[in-house]
Amino acid sequence: MKPILALLLLVFSLSALADTAWTEDDRDLALASGALLALDWHTTRTLAENNWCGHHCFETNPMLGRYPSARAVDRHFMLTPLIFMAADQFPEYRHSILMGTVIVESIAVTNNMVKFGWSWRF
Repeated sequence: MKPILALLLLVFSLSALADTAWTEDDRDLALASGALLALDWHTTRTLAENNWCGHHCFETNPMLGRYPSARAVDRHFMLTPLIFMAADQFPEYRHSILMGTVIVESIAVTNNMVKFGWSWRF
């Protein structure tokens, strides 16, 4: 329960970083990044808790290794506030940092959802 609470606090604390110096587009990108990071954390952690589909699935992030534990996944995602801190501290790169996060996390979430057999439906 603690990791879920911590991640929810992260997502809801994004508005604290998005002061008036942030453009509306950057605030939207920060929100999208936070939502995708939360979804990536949840799907990755669920895969870890379920023994990586009996080792038919595996993690592709080299920082985590092939079959990280749920605890290792939690530790990894505890570093996500650094993305928003960097975006806040380097306004000239803010858009690129946030857009890069959205792109990378979109790929990661889609990959995780495919491993679960889920799909994006509109």
